Amino acid sequence: MALVQITPPSEEPVTLTALKAHLRVTGSSEDTLISGLGIAARRTLEARYALGMVSQDWRVTADIPVASDIQLPLSPVAAVTSVSITHNGTTTVLGTADYDVEIGHMGSIRLKSTVSAETISIEFIVGWTDASSVPEDIKLAIKMLVAHYFEHREAVDSETFHAGPESIAALMAPYKRVRL
Repeated sequence: MALVQITPPSEEPVTLTALKAHLRVTGSSEDTLISGLGIAARRTLEARYALGMVSQDWRVTADIPVASDIQLPLSPVAAVTSVSITHNGTTTVLGTADYDVEIGHMGSIRLKSTVSAETISIEFIVGWTDASSVPEDIKLAIKMLVAHYFEHREAVDSETFHAGPESIAALMAPYKRVRL
């Protein structure tokens, strides 16, 4: 399975001003560092919890499973924009009548009929529509992770840098994908 970001988010869920307020930083000498830590925190949480926070486009390409739901690897899924199959080197874009889409926390598609194909490629949009729509508990988790990174920027090992306060896991628990 290959997962490729087509379009990154157009804005960060937490502004530099909000991060600085959380850190109690008043000057501008560390703005570049704090902005970078904000991006790193968002990307870390997105990767750890298979999320897209602010609207972004992705493509997943995989060997086609026959007669099963195809679970999309990121959430929350806002829309599926394109589904195509490849058979003997020829790519065919399927019409929306050829598949059912389930959007939301565990987005998926189901092909309505069996197809002869080696791979399927799905383009989809994940994330909340804009930064103001991102839930406050996620924004707080970003702020807390930025504070952790800010205080441990001279970490002596990777575990210290990547480990965050346990309260971040508690804040992010509602967004964790659970597979049965």
